[in-house]
Amino acid sequence: MIISTEAIIINARKYGDSSKIVNIFSKEQGVCSVIAKGARNNKNKYGAALEQLSYSYISYYYKPSSSIHLLSNAELIQSFNNIHQSLEITITGLMIVESIAQTQHEHSQNEELFYSAVEALDTLNSHPLFPFSVFIRFCYNLSKILGFDINLNTDFDRPDDVYLLFDDGFSDIRPDGNRNDFLRLNPKDFDYLKTLSGKTIDESSAMPTENETIKSLINLFSKYFSYHLDKNIVFKSSKLLF
Repeated sequence: MIISTEAIIINARKYGDSSKIVNIFSKEQGVCSVIAKGARNNKNKYGAALEQLSYSYISYYYKPSSSIHLLSNAELIQSFNNIHQSLEITITGLMIVESIAQTQHEHSQNEELFYSAVEALDTLNSHPLFPFSVFIRFCYNLSKILGFDINLNTDFDRPDDVYLLFDDGFSDIRPDGNRNDFLRLNPKDFDYLKTLSGKTIDESSAMPTENETIKSLINLFSKYFSYHLDKNIVFKSSKLLF
């Protein structure tokens, strides 16, 4: 059975003397892996279509009994080449595909998430002033798509700290007992997240913030996704800067 679909290239690794195993997030089948024979040859037919973060149209032979499928063809839709011209923007793009790879089951279609990721990468490709705001807005959208969006419909009277209860949303009262289902947050970081949630991904790219707020919210989504998915979610690329 041949599958033809739009796809975002998550990453790739060497296979044999001349091939690659490419991990993709496809519109039709979600996250899956394909083997691209001859992809490391100088005159391979794929060009930039299999480069990390590329947006491509690919065809592959799908076998339900196999975890890796044979790539037939790949054509570039958009390279998002400008992303790679800035370290901060590159790292933001890598964190976006990391979040997808870690939160999605193999061969599980999620068209809404696919186009949210395309929108985020396209926004990064325009060289925004505040790329990490794009990532935080993408993560907020990801939480909604996964079915456990964060309830931000709360107003506080200038508390010292606020607390995200992973099942119930934010509170200005510290939970009792030795619990692992909440996270303390600076009110300034809460206000930033609440404001950001009302913007589109494209609009978020113009929203300034401080590195400490970004670090705090990256940690928030790491722990929030880890709790709800019952697995350790880590945005390793963020360690390159923070």
